[in-house]
Amino acid sequence: MQEVIGNLKTDLNKNPDDKKRASIYSDLTWYYASVSVDSALSYGKKAIFASEKLNDSTLLSQIYSDLGAVHFRNNDFINSEKNYLKSYQIRKKQNNIAGIAKLNNNLASVYQSTFQYKKAMTMYLEALKYFESKEDLKNVNFTKANIGLLFIDLKDNDNAIKYIKEALIYFESLEKNIETE
Repeated sequence: MQEVIGNLKTDLNKNPDDKKRASIYSDLTWYYASVSVDSALSYGKKAIFASEKLNDSTLLSQIYSDLGAVHFRNNDFINSEKNYLKSYQIRKKQNNIAGIAKLNNNLASVYQSTFQYKKAMTMYLEALKYFESKEDLKNVNFTKANIGLLFIDLKDNDNAIKYIKEALIYFESLEKNIETE
């Protein structure tokens, strides 16, 4: 992690063009998320300013999503939701259905963490529907695992076991495939 951050900072010192600079700020926001919340937020602000200046809505939606993750990791669920929703609005205008599905999972995690279980379930199910339609098995099963954990919170052990077991079977099959290669 530190090496990646170091390389990004080196790239920043090479006086990149505005687009590259905005992208580096965005990457630094993401990589600092698990190292230093203050640094992640600082680079996030720079990334927002740079991407707004470029009028790059795709990058801006990613930055807001990354900032949502930074706040989530810091248990700041209010700001996490605000940033995820900003990203959601941009992706909705772009008709970026895949990006919206991923944000649905992120927002569901926020709602689950704040005991808004009905909202969380709605978001998880929307994400699951999209990932199933694309046959994106990895995200289908991540979402099923999350739904299973939500059912644990809801004290619905039968459904919790059902969803977690389905996800577990999938991920165990991946491990077996890796071992036999």
